[in-house]
Amino acid sequence: MAKGARKPVNYESFWVVPQLPVPAWQTERHTYDFGGANPGPDVMPSADLAEAAKQVIVEEHNEIVRYPPTYGPDRLRELIVHKMKVHRGIEWAGIDEVLVTNGSAQGIALAMQTTVVPGDVIITHRYVYQGVVRSFNASGAEIVTVDRDEDGMRMDLLEEALAGLKKQGKKVKFLYIIPSPQNPDGTILPLDRREKLMDLAEEYDFLIMEDDCYVDQTLDVDQMPPAIMSLDGGEERVIYIATFSKIISPGVRVGWVTASKPLLERMAGYKQDVGNDYFSGLIVAKYLEDHMDDRIEWLNDRMRHKRDTMLAALGENFGPLVQVRVPKGGMFLWAQFRDGINMSELEVPSMERGVRYLGGPQFSVIGEGKNYARLNYSFPSVEEITNGIAKLADVLREEGAIKE
Repeated sequence: MAKGARKPVNYESFWVVPQLPVPAWQTERHTYDFGGANPGPDVMPSADLAEAAKQVIVEEHNEIVRYPPTYGPDRLRELIVHKMKVHRGIEWAGIDEVLVTNGSAQGIALAMQTTVVPGDVIITHRYVYQGVVRSFNASGAEIVTVDRDEDGMRMDLLEEALAGLKKQGKKVKFLYIIPSPQNPDGTILPLDRREKLMDLAEEYDFLIMEDDCYVDQTLDVDQMPPAIMSLDGGEERVIYIATFSKIISPGVRVGWVTASKPLLERMAGYKQDVGNDYFSGLIVAKYLEDHMDDRIEWLNDRMRHKRDTMLAALGENFGPLVQVRVPKGGMFLWAQFRDGINMSELEVPSMERGVRYLGGPQFSVIGEGKNYARLNYSFPSVEEITNGIAKLADVLREEGAIKE
């Protein structure tokens, strides 16, 4: 057959899933980036990580040359077990209950893959991490949201929702929660609500997916409440997900899942990635063996200063046009702009002028919250925060959203 005479392939006959957009933010660069969820280059421990890498090459060269085990290197899992025990009160878990993942996102995906089918019911926050909004909506599950107050998810509203679903003959598969602190609003769920949540999980027989990836950002908190997993019943009811991205870098894709063996074994069986990057995991282990507590304390000092700088800049540039509850932890301000200021529509014009943030609808399974914006203060420098918030105000004036 002559070259070029073959019929073009009709790919539509091969697809089994709808097309989804590839996130452009992964390659885009902005002068003022308030859209991320990670420490910035100004707080990257480059020299210490380089030294840890050199030592790992010498100490672990026999392991690095092999394919990594599915569950991850023992050295890293031992560090994780220690961190969970000391920082989160999770006493029962050993390395056999730890599955190393490609960041926390892989842990969420594995939990979804092994527990959720279309039509299942998932409960989560009214506004929640945009990554799970996409995952939940794509799963075909029915998503029920529960509102919050200044202390996080309201247990009275959760109980009301559970009772209503039961009357409809619907059983909840799991509840996804970010308790320490929440993304995007920064609330911290108190101990009594965590205990009530465990009681409700037993009464209505559902699992809890506890996403603890921001727990180390304790800006105005002496100590976070213990992990939900550490409470009575947590060993069997909770899938605990965490990451080192927020104290090192998301470019170092090292997270983990902890769960009871039956749950973890099922997830591990579907983790078909020939193991996570052995080298990165061992570097993280070596670095944090020597620096973890000091790193967290130093980083929080920097984050606290950046948060306060952004709060001051918002007040100076927007005044009463924006309301922000001061978060006691985490990396974000959840800013509520005056009604009529559509921060969702203003995302693109802002990015075109070098300012990136995330509009409220990205954090809602039904697309509400157009006058909200999540502003990250951990990535930009102090100078970039000051100049970038002023630039954002200029953009809103130029677009007619703010009237002088």
